[in-house]
Amino acid sequence: MKISRYGLDLLERAAATFVVTFAATWLPAAVAAGSSWGAITDLSIAQKAALAGAAAVLSLAKGWLAQYVGNADSASLLPTRRRARTLDG
Repeated sequence: MKISRYGLDLLERAAATFVVTFAATWLPAAVAAGSSWGAITDLSIAQKAALAGAAAVLSLAKGWLAQYVGNADSASLLPTRRRARTLDG
């Protein structure tokens, strides 16, 4: 099964949103605990993962809607243009 360019773009954005959101909520707790192991065993880790998952779902929804606004091959809301390659730069 081949995934389209748009599908790969959308999946990359959602995965990146999940990772960044999870890290942004987990790292401060790890630093405050003095050790990353203290934050890992914290019961609120599931809440942090749920928050990151919700952000990823919102990213998927935005990307899905963006195909109707911007370029159909991109999950970006902004229109994209391909630059022509030239020999001098």
